[in-house]
This record gives sequence, structure tokens and C-alpha cells, in this order.
Amino acid sequence: MKLTVIVINYHCADILNRCLNSIHTANSCEIFVVDNVNQLPVIEREGMSVIGSAGQLGFSGATNEALAWALGEWVLGLGGDVWVEIADGGRGIGV
Repeated sequence: MKLTVIVINYHCADILNRCLNSIHTANSCEIFVVDNVNQLPVIEREGMSVIGSAGQLGFSGATNEALAWALGEWVLGLGGDVWVEIADGGRGIGV
């Protein structure tokens, strides 16, 4: 696996699906969603894991939670209110 995407959710569950859909469209990658307030409904997607945090860890703290499990050579950290658009014909980083 070349790419791990870590998505930090903090009160953006309503728009999180747009972020996740854009990642799945962009590349085949490992995805972690860290729920920074532990309020996400159950989300199941192939290649994705949800990590519930004990409290609000902030972006860097939540990212570190997922980094402990990441297998990718490259790591992309995103807020749950961000989506990915590929401008290079879908090549990405060669995943």
C-alpha cells in the first residue's frame, strides 16, 4: 500500500461522505477516519477503518492516533470537510 489517507472528523458528519467519496474515486488507498468527538453513525466502506477518540484531540492528536496503524509509504491528512479532485488524469502518486 503506497498511500494512507487519514480523515479527521470534528462535527462534520453531514459532509463527511463527500470527502470519503472523493478519496475512493481518486485512488486505491488505506483510509482511516478518526472521529474526534465520537459521534459518527456507523460507516462501513471497503478499505476504511473508523477510530473513535476518547475526547477532542485536535487535528494533530487525532492524526497521530491513526498513524499508529498506517501502513502506507505516503500519508495524507484531511479534515472531513475537504474533498479531493485529481487534476493529473487520475495518476495520483502512482497507487
